[in-house]
Amino acid sequence: MFFPAACFGRPAAIQKQRANRRQLQVTAAAAEAEADSKSKVSGDIAGPRVGQWTAVVCNADWLFNDINNEAFPEQLRERNRFYEEKGWDRDFFIVPNPAWLDTKFADLGKRVSRPCVALVSTDEYWIHFMKLRLDRVARVELGTEMTQADVTASSGPLPDDWKDFNRTMPYSRYTPGWWKTFY
Repeated sequence: MFFPAACFGRPAAIQKQRANRRQLQVTAAAAEAEADSKSKVSGDIAGPRVGQWTAVVCNADWLFNDINNEAFPEQLRERNRFYEEKGWDRDFFIVPNPAWLDTKFADLGKRVSRPCVALVSTDEYWIHFMKLRLDRVARVELGTEMTQADVTASSGPLPDDWKDFNRTMPYSRYTPGWWKTFY
């Protein structure tokens, strides 16, 4: 009768050797990940990452009123606080009904229901994080040739009278218009 080697167990010396090898692999992977993160993260002295303008675009009603996006205002406030602590100029903006959406990205402009909103920044890593965090948004790269005035140009304001949802939370939603501080 044939018995596989797995049935008999391994000698303690071989198990210890394999455990040490696994520990070395984990330690090497952690060191490599730390080196990668240090090379990607900008230093405190240098300021925020400056690159091409990147944005996430979505329906404004969904972004500001959906129950799954409750943390969005807090994330913006926290990022604003961090920039103020470091003494950096803010490089992220909320753009209501962005003017560049229909001209530069006509196919996306047709798919996004109106009124729409864009969160733009020069920090593409943060925009990528926000895309993953918000989930139902489209990420677009606006390029480096656009100025801040071009990026923040709006084709119209957002409505102030949002419909009130049947909310099941024990607290009320944020005051409408909180996003205007990030224009």
